[in-house]
Amino acid sequence: MKKEFFAAVLILCICGSVTFAISPMGPPTASLEKGQWDIGLDYSSSEIDLKLKDIKGTSFFIWDEARDIEIKNTFGKLAHGINDNWEISVDFGVSKSEYREAISWMEAGHLETVLLDYESDTSFAAQLGTKATLYENGPLGLGALFQVNWASLDGDYTEMSWTDNIFNDSGTGELDADIMVFKFAAGVSYEFGSNLNIYGGPLWQWIDGDGEADGKSGSALGEGGKGDIKQDSTFGGWIGFHTDLGSNMAIDYELQLTGSSHTYGFSLVKKF
Repeated sequence: MKKEFFAAVLILCICGSVTFAISPMGPPTASLEKGQWDIGLDYSSSEIDLKLKDIKGTSFFIWDEARDIEIKNTFGKLAHGINDNWEISVDFGVSKSEYREAISWMEAGHLETVLLDYESDTSFAAQLGTKATLYENGPLGLGALFQVNWASLDGDYTEMSWTDNIFNDSGTGELDADIMVFKFAAGVSYEFGSNLNIYGGPLWQWIDGDGEADGKSGSALGEGGKGDIKQDSTFGGWIGFHTDLGSNMAIDYELQLTGSSHTYGFSLVKKF
C-alpha cells in the first residue's frame, strides 16, 4: 500500500506542475506610448522541477519532487499604453505538458520500481502583466515588470510497477490541479542601432497551487491524494533580444533561468 499510494501522490505532483503557463516577458521597459495598443503571439517551452507539500490522505511520502517536467505554452496577447512609461497586458492561450520517469526504492529488502507516464490534455491558460520604464537616457533604459499566470488542467496518466524486476501490473488515473505563477523582474535594456535591443536582469518567480490525483484502475490507484505545489528555487535571471521587423512589428527571443527551471521562447507583436 505504501508503494501504491506513493505512485498516486507522485503523479499528483506531476499534475500540478504541468498546469501553469510560463511565457516570455519581453524588455523590462514599456514600449507603447499613451493610448497605443499592440497584439501578439507568445510561445514558450519550459523544463521545471517542483515540490509537493502538505500531503493529505496518507502519512507516508518519501519523494516530494518531480524533475524535468516539459511544458509548452501558446498565448494570444493584447497590450495597452496607460501613459508613455507604463503599459498593461492580458494573454489567453493553451498549455500542454509531458512527464515520464521511472522511480525505484528499497522496501523490506525488495527493489520496488514504478514507471509514470503522463501527457496532459490541452488546458486553457491566462496571464495579466504590467511593466514600467523607471529611467531612460538615450539607448539605455531601466524598468520593472510583474506578471501573474494561471491555469487549470485535466489529464490522465498510466502507471506500471515491478518488484525485483518482476512485473506486477499497471493502472490509470485522473489528475486535476490549479496553479498560479507570479513573476517580478527588474532589468536593463540597451539599443544597438535602430532595430536591435538587448535586455535582461534578475528574476523572482514564485509558484503556488494545489492538485488532486484519483485512481481509476490498477494496482497503484485504489486511493487518491492531494497536496500543495511549490517551486524549489525562486530566484534567477533572464536575457532577451528585441528586433524590429518593420511595419510596426517586432520579435523577442528570450531565455529565463532559475535554480529549478529554464524557459525559452519568442514573442511576435504588432503595434497599432
